[in-house]
Order: sequence, then C-alpha cells, then structure tokens
Amino acid sequence: MTVFSYKTDDELYSNFDLERNVLTNLKSTLEDKFIVLVEGDHSDENKIYTHNAAAEIRGILAIDKALCALGLNYKRVASTDAKIKDYLAVADYAFIYAQGEFGEDGRIQGWLDYLGVAYPGPGIAASAICCDKLYFKHVMKSSGINTAPYYELESGETLDSLQTKAAILAYPVMMKERQGGSSLGITLINNDQDLKYWKEQQCVKGITSYLMEKYIDGAFVTVGIIQLSTGYYVLPVLTTETEAQFYDAELKLGKSKNSINYCLGGNFSATQQQTIKETAWQAFLHSGCEGISRVDMMIQGDNVFVLEINTVPGISHGGNFTQMFTSFGFSYEEMILAIMNTAFLKQATHQAPM
Repeated sequence: MTVFSYKTDDELYSNFDLERNVLTNLKSTLEDKFIVLVEGDHSDENKIYTHNAAAEIRGILAIDKALCALGLNYKRVASTDAKIKDYLAVADYAFIYAQGEFGEDGRIQGWLDYLGVAYPGPGIAASAICCDKLYFKHVMKSSGINTAPYYELESGETLDSLQTKAAILAYPVMMKERQGGSSLGITLINNDQDLKYWKEQQCVKGITSYLMEKYIDGAFVTVGIIQLSTGYYVLPVLTTETEAQFYDAELKLGKSKNSINYCLGGNFSATQQQTIKETAWQAFLHSGCEGISRVDMMIQGDNVFVLEINTVPGISHGGNFTQMFTSFGFSYEEMILAIMNTAFLKQATHQAPM
C-alpha cells in the first residue's frame, strides 16, 4: 500500500509524547527477543570506516553501545561471517548496519524476507536500485524527478568517447563509482587531461563500474525520512558547509584539512525547504523505499538535483540523520528504537487492505 503524503515538523512536535510512549513500549517488547546487529566488513565503504575513522564517527560502535544501554539481547555479527546464517536462523530481529555490498544492496534483505526475520528500512528492490547510482538515476529520470545530467559508460569506451561525453555535459564532471558510498570512488574532472589521467590511473574497477555526471556547483543538502507510528515524516533539511569543492570522503572521515559545518534548515526560505522536502519524498516513493532512508541532493539556484538515496543512513552520534531526528528532542537510544520500529510498521502497512 503506497503512502502518498507525509506529516509536518509541527505534527511531530505535537505527537512527540505519543511517539515516545510507543518507543518505551517497543523496548519492553524487544527485551525478550534475540537481535542480530549486522555489521559490514566487505564493501570499501565499510572497510574505510573500520580502518580509518575515529571511534566517535563510527555508527556501528554507537549502535552497539545503545543496544547495550537499552538492555537488549543482541549479537554483533559481520555480514560475511560464515556463522551469520546460524545466528539469523534463530534471530527474532536483524538490525542492518552494513553499507554497500552484502548489506545495502538487497541481498541480505531478500535472505531475511525468506527467513521471516524483521529488519528496518527498504526491501530487496529499493535497496538494489538505490545501491547502484546509475540504476537509481534511470529511475529518477523516468519518474520526472530532477537529477544531474549523466552518461552511462560502456565496455571498451575510448578516451575520445569519454571526452566527447564530457564536452557535451561541459566540464567539470564527476566520475562516480556506481556502488561507492561515503564519496569513495568519486573524482572531480576539470578538463581533458584530468579525464585522460583518470582513465589511465584511477579507473581501477572497469569502465562500466562508473558513470559520468555533470558537476553541480551548489549547496549540498540531505533529508532524512522515517516512518513513525503516526505516519511518515520528512525530517528537517540539513546543509553541509565546507571550503572543499565537494563533500568528499576525507571530510566524512574527519581527515580533511577543510572545516565542515552542519546546519539544520540552512539559509533556505520556508518555501525552498518545502520544495527540497517534497523532492526528497517523491524520490523516496518512486524508488520504492519504505521505513527509513536519507536523500542527498544538490541545490543550485531554484533547482533541486537528487543525487542518491542512502537506504542504510549513517547514524553515528554526530551523523546527519541523527542530528535531524534528535533535533525534535528524542535521545539517541530513542532514535535506535524508532529505526527498529520501522520493521514492524512497514509490515503492518503491507498487511493493510487496499
């Protein structure tokens, strides 16, 4: 059953006490359940956080601590651990916090559906679509949702062909790894020489693993979406301000010399914020998402360009989604419960009569 509307910030403030009571009751319900916390260890995105990110920006550690503080019975298991099948076979619930392959691409979601184990967030199809930037852009374009102009790259693509496509888009362009996360596998290309170097030195996974996208010189914004007991909510717009040319991996890992500031609402008018939220909502619906996701966009003048949807959004203590959700007064532990509750709410939505 498709949901065609979402509730406002004011409605969430009005429903705050009700939602907090729901989460308190959920905690009691989960206390006698066995939960598997699925940790990523396979994709490049997961690996770089494991080996390079400071502990305070690693979401898996924050979730681990929160589940412990909530007094829940859980086991933290890597998504590619040989024993994960044994744990999931007896699990009542799976909390997925694994980005990219074997976590965010629909594979584990399909397995959990087959086992009948509840999990938060989108299912197989939406997860697979949103994990592949090219397929996602095809869906956005066919749905009439604005996204940056792009080209699909073909096997055997020559440098001349790449330069022709870049000239049509007009430099600068971004070369993006289709299944990369946290800005990994993204290179800013300013001219033909940069493109030649990228093809010779930086195209390490095969040309069809990438897409070419027009660089949008504007403001990066992100919007979280979550289903609560009183309906879907599109959370406040969050902007990222930095001296860097784009929101790259080093910024996200806290390794950049450039500073970064997050601002709820930014400098956008109420009308602009509403347009951004509505665009995010339409992207969420047309990609088949449910439960929880985070939509990344670029704003250039009056134009909103959808970049991608994160179906397993980062939720470290200082993460984007965390800042949006806790701005209403919820604690971090309540946010974890709210995310977990999306598993049961989406099941109820599926069972509702048409």
